[in-house]
Amino acid sequence: MALLPFFGSIVTVVLSQLWNPLVLHLGYPVKVGGNVKKLTIFMKRLQARRDDIKAQIDIAERKHKACKHEAKEWLQRVEAIEGEVKAVKYAYDKRCRCCGEFSLDIIGKHRISRRAAKKLKQVMELYDRGAFEEIAVELPPPPIEEKPVASAVIGMQSNLEKILRHLKDDKVGVVGIWGMGGVGKTTLLKTINNHLLADFESFCYDHVVCIAAPKGCKLESVQLDIAEKIGLYLKQDSRITSYTSAIFNFLKNKKFLLLLDDLWEPIDLAGVGIPQPNGPRNQKIVLTTRFEEVCGNMGVHTKIKLECLEPDNAWELFKNSVSEDTVNSDARIQSLARKVCKRCSGLPLALISVGCSMSTKRTLQEWENAIASLENTRLSENSCMKGVHPVLSTLRFSYDSLEDEQMKRCFLTCALGPEGYSTWKVELVDFWMALGLQPMRATIEDAYNEGFSRIERLKKACLLEDGDVSDKEVRVHDIIRDMALCVASLSEEKNLEWIVQPGIGLEKVQNSDAGRWTRASRISLMCNCIKELPQSPNCPNLLLLTLQQNFHLKAISPGFFRTMRALTFLDLSWTCIRELPREIGSLVKLQYLSLRNSDIVSLPLELGFLTELRSLNLSYTDHLKTIPRGVISKLSMLQFLNLFKSKYSGFEMEIHKSTETKYDLRQTSNEKSEFSLEELHYLGKGLKSLGISVRTVGSLQMLSECSDVYLYLLGIYRLKGECSLCLNLHSSTIVLNVKSCFELEELSIRSEQVGRSAGKSPPRLEFLTFWRLYRLKKVHLTVQLTKLRQVIIVENRNLVNISWILKIPYLEQLDLSFCCNLVEVIGHAEDANDLMHAFSRLRIVQLHHLPRLERFCAQKLAFPSLEYLDVYGCPLLQELPFQLEASRVSRLRQIRAEKGWSDQLELGDNDTARRTFQSFFKVFENSLETFEPDLDTNPFMSSASSFFARRQPMMRTALQFSAYLSLIFGDQMPLE
Repeated sequence: MALLPFFGSIVTVVLSQLWNPLVLHLGYPVKVGGNVKKLTIFMKRLQARRDDIKAQIDIAERKHKACKHEAKEWLQRVEAIEGEVKAVKYAYDKRCRCCGEFSLDIIGKHRISRRAAKKLKQVMELYDRGAFEEIAVELPPPPIEEKPVASAVIGMQSNLEKILRHLKDDKVGVVGIWGMGGVGKTTLLKTINNHLLADFESFCYDHVVCIAAPKGCKLESVQLDIAEKIGLYLKQDSRITSYTSAIFNFLKNKKFLLLLDDLWEPIDLAGVGIPQPNGPRNQKIVLTTRFEEVCGNMGVHTKIKLECLEPDNAWELFKNSVSEDTVNSDARIQSLARKVCKRCSGLPLALISVGCSMSTKRTLQEWENAIASLENTRLSENSCMKGVHPVLSTLRFSYDSLEDEQMKRCFLTCALGPEGYSTWKVELVDFWMALGLQPMRATIEDAYNEGFSRIERLKKACLLEDGDVSDKEVRVHDIIRDMALCVASLSEEKNLEWIVQPGIGLEKVQNSDAGRWTRASRISLMCNCIKELPQSPNCPNLLLLTLQQNFHLKAISPGFFRTMRALTFLDLSWTCIRELPREIGSLVKLQYLSLRNSDIVSLPLELGFLTELRSLNLSYTDHLKTIPRGVISKLSMLQFLNLFKSKYSGFEMEIHKSTETKYDLRQTSNEKSEFSLEELHYLGKGLKSLGISVRTVGSLQMLSECSDVYLYLLGIYRLKGECSLCLNLHSSTIVLNVKSCFELEELSIRSEQVGRSAGKSPPRLEFLTFWRLYRLKKVHLTVQLTKLRQVIIVENRNLVNISWILKIPYLEQLDLSFCCNLVEVIGHAEDANDLMHAFSRLRIVQLHHLPRLERFCAQKLAFPSLEYLDVYGCPLLQELPFQLEASRVSRLRQIRAEKGWSDQLELGDNDTARRTFQSFFKVFENSLETFEPDLDTNPFMSSASSFFARRQPMMRTALQFSAYLSLIFGDQMPLE
């Protein structure tokens, strides 16, 4: 009897172990519908999470990140189980169709319900596993990148094979390729790179780095290029020596190949941080240069001279450039084509350039004319620079084939800049207009469009090529530039010459050059370090003189202009010159004068003698105080006058409306001793374009009456006593900058077109800036600004929202800073229909020091083009302005904010959204200062390198601007 309780407990345990599974299995047939329904619901949740993760991966891949392996495996498992769940659902639906929901098929119900329960458990486990903290990781730069090769690679196979053998030879550390310009050194280097990419495993390099080191390049730029290629982070404020150590320590144990292109002089590899090339350790360098002595100075173990192509290869390359159809269109043409090809002497650059010029010639007469032209096109070998082949005479054929003399002159001016210079297209057209090479049309837009068309035609002729930013910039190949300079000098009459010495570090004009100035028709000394100019040079034939960006140049001697009576173009921008000598009045043929961003204080009366002057640029002159009355009105040929953002205020006088008190230029009273806007009437319809900054409503009224003037750039500064302003915007105005109008509370912008503008296009306004309008409360736009793309509002105390920007359909950048009462960007009462398609082009949003900002808009918006969001000093802003679905902001690249801001964001229970956007966050190291960007130097329109190369003084004199640029360039911003 004592054993009964013991056996009873055993029976209870056994029955409980059997009962629970029994009940579970008995319940399967009953719960079949519920289990399938639960499975369907949870599968939809899993699919939603999968879609979110795929969107995150897509965005990460756009940012050059790689999906983690565990995320890939998870996606594969989800795809597999999705098919299994579909099978369960199909079986359940089929049973219901055949037997009805209340079928007595207990076994079938049991089987389906059991499978559904099992899959439900797996789906729930997968759902939980999908809560990844990170789904992608930063990708290091690829060990080797493919390089575009513009032309067909012909006749290089033997040299390619020779170099590849040297790369496998342990005794060879440095290979030097040398030869004349245009012979194909760069193409060969790129071909080596691409061959290694195709056969990477055979060479086993950790890194293949291909960079250019052109004439005049600095050690730092080489270091930064290498660091970028190998993915090595270098602190911007570090010294060169720390860069050297960082690069050396990274590469010393790596297998690397450095492809160094276009060396003009030896560089210190140890100073760069490159370990001593070591064949056995697979650390090698291949360099190209025009000069054999550079190979010797670089410690080259094996030199290879690149020769011109053999006749058969030359013919093949020429045929490819002309096109087979053209060559084969007539047997006689093929014969003439071979003669043209022969004249190219096997030089690849000449074969391509001349071939492009002949690609549209389909008649026998055109080819016969080409032969005659080539016979007549011979350049003196003595005129060519060292290392340049006499075949420049053949390259000149492409120049001679241009359709008219105007195009030829436009092309030749492209050689005045530094070698390898990537030029902004709009600046090139500006240059042509200033030289009179691009005629002014009905509107400035028409003139620019025609100028851009000229650039495209020069590119098709292979005389210009894409610059750093292919759609915004162009450059001239070094050899084409040499040809242009040779042609320019030989084309001059009376044995005149061009002196072109830009960007070579000149501190003064050499005595040896003084004699050449006598024979010079054009002198380019831009981008140097010149401190003083010759006292009284003899320049009777000089037509053009460019001295811009000589930041140490402070004065010009009285005798400097004495003999320059033929001068038509003078650029003194970005210099520290404070005054012009009175002798400038002797330049009676001068047509263009630029003092932009100079330290000029006053203009001399003698400037009025320049009656041929077409363009006068005084923009950004912070020190200009005096423009004597009558000087501007005497410039009867003036077409372009630019005083935009100049601090000159002498013309701010009372505007006399009565005809009895009409302004008289001959008056001598002190109050009218300065330039007045009334002088513009004396210029009549000749003044095509005006940039100006005004300070009184009277001046604005006067400008509105100048209906014949295209008001291109308008600044309104320090209006006094004006609480309300109604601005009639000229249709021609591109930039409007309203600044420091401390009493202004209400601003209306309308566009009633009068004069030349009447009946023409809507406003062309592209840039709008409100700066230090402390009391501004309301802005009314009575016209839709369809071309406006940038709005900047800085330092305001009364704006609560700026809903008026909804009338700007193609806005690309919005910058709001130091607006202490701004609560929301778009007011909550706005019509939802207006918001549906708002901000479809908005790329950049900057929100800085907005202490009361709570939200962007009550309704979450789609920002399909948004790339950058910057938030600093916005403590109440706790939500992102856009919809949280990753697909709504598919172009997003970066969210910059102060530390901790992302943690306070209200994302609800949307953990997926938090993980998605967390990868975009970057922390501001320091608060941004107040800064005022230069509206006509937009960093988005040019490459970082060309932008900084051309605007170093901005970095020197306005350090705040670098903060603005760093938002865009980030850690890749070039050093000063």
